[in-house]
Amino acid sequence: MGFNFLFRTKIEKKLIYGYLAVYIFFHCWNFAHVKRKRRVPNKKFRKALGKRIRELRLLEKMSQSQFGFEVGIHRDQVGRIERGIQSPSADSLEAMACVFNLKIKEFLDFNY
Repeated sequence: MGFNFLFRTKIEKKLIYGYLAVYIFFHCWNFAHVKRKRRVPNKKFRKALGKRIRELRLLEKMSQSQFGFEVGIHRDQVGRIERGIQSPSADSLEAMACVFNLKIKEFLDFNY
């Protein structure tokens, strides 16, 4: 018996099943097999930024815990940023520059 009682004609049945197939394909299909271009992070820049932050922090004679408290991030995150493993957010960069009494332009003025 199936669902034939829902449709008045065979054409209506084909249209409904067609729309259903299109809906399932576009809304439920997993596109994990599609290869996407991924932006490669610049590790050299992250490492240089971390080195700059560490140098400034040590000039101020601050521990990672003290610096993290002032910036508003965890000390483990400070360590990951200084090692170049993690990138700081824009808000964290602004807070770091404020801790060092620098403008962001001066804070990010380094060679890499």
